[in-house]
Amino acid sequence: MKLKTLITLMALVACGWAQTAPQLASTVELMQTRGAVNTALAQIAAIACAGTPGNTTGAYGQQCQTGSGARYSCNNAAGCTVAADWVGTGGGSTRTWTYAYSGVYQSGVVGFAANLPATNAPSPTSVVGADPAAVLEWPCYTGGGCAATYSAAPYAWWSFTLPTGYTSNAAISYSIESRSTDSTHAAILTPSWGCVSTATVNAPTWTAVSTVNITGAAASGRVVTTGTITPTCAAGNRALIKFSINTNTNSMTGPFDLIGVTFSVQGGM
Repeated sequence: MKLKTLITLMALVACGWAQTAPQLASTVELMQTRGAVNTALAQIAAIACAGTPGNTTGAYGQQCQTGSGARYSCNNAAGCTVAADWVGTGGGSTRTWTYAYSGVYQSGVVGFAANLPATNAPSPTSVVGADPAAVLEWPCYTGGGCAATYSAAPYAWWSFTLPTGYTSNAAISYSIESRSTDSTHAAILTPSWGCVSTATVNAPTWTAVSTVNITGAAASGRVVTTGTITPTCAAGNRALIKFSINTNTNSMTGPFDLIGVTFSVQGGM
């Protein structure tokens, strides 16, 4: 009986020795694995964005996060240093808030969603056709009596409350739709911003930004002009945007018609 047991044990040992020993990972493989893990961790651990996202510096795949929770990912294989290198990831709890203003034509009656001053104001008018369109017209042009009618470039303004989650002093984007019968001479747009927290809303302090030239398209075609305005403002404040448009300096031969304008900001859900 003892002999039989001994033979059995010896057979089991021999069988065990015949099994292939487990292969251990080489040092190179371990280093490669550790590098991949570190890269993945770096991508998951977001750094602070310089803006939205602004000129944030980061490695390819790195994520940055704004104060309101929006995340962006570095999309430049050589590394990111400017805003254009970053793309939104859809993370966080933010969205784009839009404020759109345009005109309306109702059986000959024309209106436009804009604030207009008592003097130096553009005029809501219609573009005639089978289906007339309402526009806000700056009629100060060569031969149109500009000097006798206006003491300065006509202007209009709009206002809206910045949403919760808006990052203080972040850019406000604008998109302008316009037309003109003059496709040669540019209208000169001077955007200005104001911001009201607790002060009165009827006397804001205006800060002008860089001018923008807008030239009409052939056959009075629709032109889209985009840009950004960076105010000193915070969530919950009322932002005011003013457009002063000069059609006289470049001797436009036709009026400038604003079809519509849209402002957009990043804010909370």
